[in-house]
Amino acid sequence: MKRPALRLVVAGGLMRGALEQIRASFPRIDAEYCPDGAALCRVVDRLKPTVAFVTKDPVGIKPEHWRYLLDQHELRWLNLGNIGFDHVPAWDRSRLKVTNSGGAAANEMAEFALAAIMMINAGFLHYQARQRTRTWQKHYWTPLSQKTLAVIGAGKIGSHLIKKARALGMRIVAIRASDRKAPGAHVTLPASKLHKGLAQADYVSIQIPLSADTENLIDAAALAHMKPDAWLINIARGAIIDEAALLDALRNGRIGGAVLDALRTEPLPGSSEFWGFDNVVVTSHNSGQIVGFYSMITEMFCENLRRFKAGKRLMNLI
Repeated sequence: MKRPALRLVVAGGLMRGALEQIRASFPRIDAEYCPDGAALCRVVDRLKPTVAFVTKDPVGIKPEHWRYLLDQHELRWLNLGNIGFDHVPAWDRSRLKVTNSGGAAANEMAEFALAAIMMINAGFLHYQARQRTRTWQKHYWTPLSQKTLAVIGAGKIGSHLIKKARALGMRIVAIRASDRKAPGAHVTLPASKLHKGLAQADYVSIQIPLSADTENLIDAAALAHMKPDAWLINIARGAIIDEAALLDALRNGRIGGAVLDALRTEPLPGSSEFWGFDNVVVTSHNSGQIVGFYSMITEMFCENLRRFKAGKRLMNLI
């Protein structure tokens, strides 16, 4: 019997409902679901997929499983159920298209970053500390309209954050790979002028992919250029920050504090020093975990699958 031209594998422990959703739009598709990497390798052997939809799962899908999938020579398109792709081994770009789910929760992730800024700026951490000691104490604060936000990365998430923060009257300094003006920003600086941008900011928000160019971007030198009361917010990848340098800056009071949604080691070990700072908020890589997220990225995949079947350019090509 002739093998269907389009064969799909869906993998990842959080993708259980995705295959049913896909089949509602493509009822005749030849597809299988795999809860983990071991099952993925078995299905790859049997199905020889031409398309794969896989979400990041550090526990269930390990580097060797990704490699096994990418080495399947009939695979033509891999769609990632997340934004970052630093966990994916190198692939043959002449044979394989890779897309991500960028933009699916961009507005919501920007909202998360802005919520952190508003909480910090209004002094909620101060009030929480006073509540623990049952102490009534006034706290004076400066409105956001008098503050500057440095947005590192002016892509889909950064663009939403710029728009939201500017609506509150914040001055926006956008820092991006090029010096092309970021819409809505008061100032746009290239990455080569990162330190200049950091020096102006009361809040710094990171939303860029992890790559060889961005690993340890926020190092000791970068932190030294921040204001002593400025806060750092990371909703991207932990390795963008030199964590040893950040810990040193926090211990010595050289920055105001940090909101860490992403860390090098996740889950963050209980022994980590980050847990113990009153001016650090650890949010467990949760900025994009909105209700209905996996349905959203599956619908985005279905739209791309229509394009793939029609031979059209795919959205979110890496």
